[in-house]
This record gives sequence, C-alpha cells and structure tokens, in this order.
Amino acid sequence: KKKKKTVWDTVRKTGVEVIKILSENEAVVLGYWLDIRDKINDSQQVIVVNQSDERICISLASIEKVIVEMKAIVEWQQSVTSDNDGNNDEFIHAIDKMLEEGNVLKHEVDRVIFAGDCCSYACNPYLVTLIEASLQKPGVCATHIPFGGEKEENEEESVQGEDLTMQGAVVYAMSLGTSEQKIGSLIYLN
Repeated sequence: KKKKKTVWDTVRKTGVEVIKILSENEAVVLGYWLDIRDKINDSQQVIVVNQSDERICISLASIEKVIVEMKAIVEWQQSVTSDNDGNNDEFIHAIDKMLEEGNVLKHEVDRVIFAGDCCSYACNPYLVTLIEASLQKPGVCATHIPFGGEKEENEEESVQGEDLTMQGAVVYAMSLGTSEQKIGSLIYLN
C-alpha cells in the first residue's frame, strides 16, 4: 500500500489525473512516469480502460485544446513456454483489439513498437513478423523503452517467477502527423 501511494503521488505531481493503478509491480509504473514526466502538462489526462476478461488494459492520453499525437499502450503478463508456443495468437489478438479502440477514437495507427520484455528478455523476431503480417503495420523492437524493469519477488511469487514473461506493445497513433511523444502508460500484471 505504501509503494502504491508513492506511485500515485508521483504520477499526480506530473499533472496527470490518476484513474487507477493496476499491478503489484509499481516500480514499473513509477519508472515509466519518471522517464516521461517532463513531457506531460496539466492539459493532458490519462484515461484507463480495463478489459480484465481478456487481461488487457488500454491507456489513452487525451490532450485538451491542442490535438497532438496520442499513444496507446497494452501490456499483459501470462505464463509461457520457453518457445512462446500457443501464445502468439493471443498476443496478436490483444494488439488487434487495442488498434480497434484507436480506430473508434479516429486516430490512425502509424506503427507498432514492441517494448521491454517482448517475449522474454530479448525481442522475438518470429512474433514481430507474425504481428506485422496480421496487422499489416510495421513492427519495431524498442528494448530501450522502460517497459519492464526489475521485479521484486517474495517467496510466494518466486514459485512461478521463471514461467512469467511480460509482453508489451506500444502503438503510436497519429492525428495530425506531429512528432512522436511518450504520453500515457498502463501496466497490467496478474
């Protein structure tokens, strides 16, 4: 609870309204917001939509007065095999659903950037190719984006720790062709 309050307070100081913080790994959220706090001002608001049935969360940054680029981020965590067998379709479906949300909001998706622990600690080129073909959008690995971070494990968590892999995608949606910005973030951990 103390860590969650720290994250909550830190995010609020950036001028962003905190709707809800999901996850045990607050350090990931905190790290992301610390990285982008200088790009956020009082006219920006983060709206969180939680589709928990499919373990997908979407965060959309809505900018008042000036229409600029917005970004939607999806992340979800699941148990995977070492080769990620059987999970590719779910990951593609997750991103596809996020893109549909973007279309409803009249933002044209520019490209998909795979971030952080994308299918293990190194990006999985096979999965990137699959998603490019499925979504007909270019895919780029961007491991420099602070999307993973170190996870603190206690004894209860360590039992499953080896089987859990974070998978994430950053989707840039263009409205007026402005330059890219890191705006908004949502972390979903089981």
